[in-house]
Amino acid sequence: MEQKTNILQTLFFIAGAVNLLGHLLAQPLLVQFSKPLLMPLLAAFFYFSVAGKKAPATAVYGMIAAFILSFFGDVALMPEGYFTLGLGAFLLAHVSYIFVFTYLQKFHLSLGSIVLKPVVLLLFGAGIGMYIVLTPHLGAMRTPVGLYVAVIVVMAVSAYLLTQRVAALTFIGAVLFMISDSYLAFNKFYAPLPLSGVVVMGTYITAQWCIAKGVSSYFHD
Repeated sequence: MEQKTNILQTLFFIAGAVNLLGHLLAQPLLVQFSKPLLMPLLAAFFYFSVAGKKAPATAVYGMIAAFILSFFGDVALMPEGYFTLGLGAFLLAHVSYIFVFTYLQKFHLSLGSIVLKPVVLLLFGAGIGMYIVLTPHLGAMRTPVGLYVAVIVVMAVSAYLLTQRVAALTFIGAVLFMISDSYLAFNKFYAPLPLSGVVVMGTYITAQWCIAKGVSSYFHD
């Protein structure tokens, strides 16, 4: 089983490298070939990583659902004109992550103890600040983008609140996901940014792997 997971992980990183190379060299065929492979490979890697472990089916299926929704988001964002559809798919993927992270928490916090944590305040501040800057440029997308920002911030907060020692990797992934989406949003709505494809996909690929690896490691302990 370990050999299978190592092969799948290697294939995932190869697909990621091909995708980044496609963006760097402005070769759309490489991007279009590699991007749809990323999430199926990561989903398979995660599934076989937790196979035979004491992993609750609820958490496993929640993670698989997040990868599947991310796949649909990836595909929807490849052509022009389907940005809202892609946004919706990733929003649901974040909801799935929130569900899994919350499910894995073995403690209860009061609302006050959550919102008063410095890291939590920083995450919400970053989300609010980004939305304020983008608002004049969003037009009809103001509400969908605002909802998306709120959900991804909650996703990052729920990752931060995990108490297990593998939470650090999961939280790093959540933060990288925020960075990826922020760069994408500023590039689309505010002004063109340098190396947007490389930065967005580089942080996105790393983010998804960190989340998958972090959660799968939880079931190995």
